[in-house]
Amino acid sequence: IERETGRNSLNQKHRAYIAKLHEARAPAMRQMAERHLADKSLADDLVQEVFLTACRRAEVFCEHPEPEKWLTVVLQKKIMHERRRSGRSREVLTDQIELFGSEIELPLEACLPREMDEKYREILVLRFEELLDYNEIAERLHISPALCRQRVSRAKACYRKWIKGRK
Repeated sequence: IERETGRNSLNQKHRAYIAKLHEARAPAMRQMAERHLADKSLADDLVQEVFLTACRRAEVFCEHPEPEKWLTVVLQKKIMHERRRSGRSREVLTDQIELFGSEIELPLEACLPREMDEKYREILVLRFEELLDYNEIAERLHISPALCRQRVSRAKACYRKWIKGRK
């Protein structure tokens, strides 16, 4: 990790925190990646990339309110990127939106279709890039949590329809 992220870039507190999460979450993350990719070594590589990303962004990651969710979302993005790269992208993960480009390469806004309604683009960015929950999004947009859930659902449906049209 030190070699990949730059010497002394992680302070002791961040290093210990990320190591603890790695010990606790890496086996389940590997299992999830292997289930989607059917390749154990590729699954190991993706999990390692996720934790390297956490190390590179340690200041932000270690302060995130839901670090396990952050790890899972980044892994899901990397899985989908790999599936597209290898030509095996058959479906969108059921609880997360499929992205073009990994978390590091492109912001979500750049990956969404230009034709998509601006309110859908905005809500997808808040939900899947900023990782806000429905109540936080609703508060930020001055809408009800129920409307927020409905809008996320409609935005995901719109995105899936766009993806199917591209195939």
